[in-house]
Amino acid sequence: MQQPVPGAYSVMVHVNKGAGRFGPGLAHAARAEQAVLFERAEGEGQGLTLVEFSCPPGAAEPLDVLLLAGQPTDETIVQYGPFVGGSMVSAGLLGRSMATMAC
Repeated sequence: MQQPVPGAYSVMVHVNKGAGRFGPGLAHAARAEQAVLFERAEGEGQGLTLVEFSCPPGAAEPLDVLLLAGQPTDETIVQYGPFVGGSMVSAGLLGRSMATMAC
């Protein structure tokens, strides 16, 4: 299968069930509960990029994947416990505001 995505997007495929081949020329293998990160080619950003993946013939079960794609924000990512923000301050504030909302 080939799925077109905008060239400026970052792409990840999470394999929910089954096993398959991924990437240009289907060169990379992944199975259930694994993720495949696709690299953006330098200078891309215009037009479409094809994300390729395939279930091998005669597979024991179908290939079930979740394809995630989005434009990168190029911002710092900070984790504070289970909370994620653009800075330690924003992640910490989110954690504190969630704690005050707990029942």
